[in-house]
Amino acid sequence: MLRIKARRGAREQDLRTKRCISFAKPRGVGGRSGGHTGPMQAIFVSALEAQRVRIRARWEDLLRAERSTSPLANPDTLVHLMDLTLDEVFSTLAAGEGRKRHARAGEIVCRCGRNPLLVYFSVGLQAMREALVLAQTEMAALTSSDRDGALAELDAGYGHIARREIESFCAVCQFRDTADARAAATATL
Repeated sequence: MLRIKARRGAREQDLRTKRCISFAKPRGVGGRSGGHTGPMQAIFVSALEAQRVRIRARWEDLLRAERSTSPLANPDTLVHLMDLTLDEVFSTLAAGEGRKRHARAGEIVCRCGRNPLLVYFSVGLQAMREALVLAQTEMAALTSSDRDGALAELDAGYGHIARREIESFCAVCQFRDTADARAAATATL
């Protein structure tokens, strides 16, 4: 088995390649796969970071256009979270953590539907996707698989952060028990 060293961030990591590299199969490290296989390409992360002000402004505009479900969902309250969320999203994408978390992918469920973070993260993802697509249009040399891979990684990394935060908020929800009782009553009918 071949051993190669790959530079990842500020540290070096030992990577073991698949045996199929010796047969020149496309799945091996030596072959060209359908897209990038490491952390989100630095060019995409830096392109998103360069648009941070635009992303935040678009996110705020989209948030203000949505209907508030509670006083905690007031856009004036939620805008204070945006900078922290953007910092976390950029660090997650740069570290490649989005690719590691596909096991829990899927729809985020809030039983009572009153979680203010549902709309917050939904419109935030829309703003991030718009920024990524705009950045990709300026990069003519990209392949479609690189574009799709970057979008999938953005969705996965952002989705992990959104799921964690929404589930944390739902864990302390005072309407959770009534929503569970309502769902149980509906199921027995």
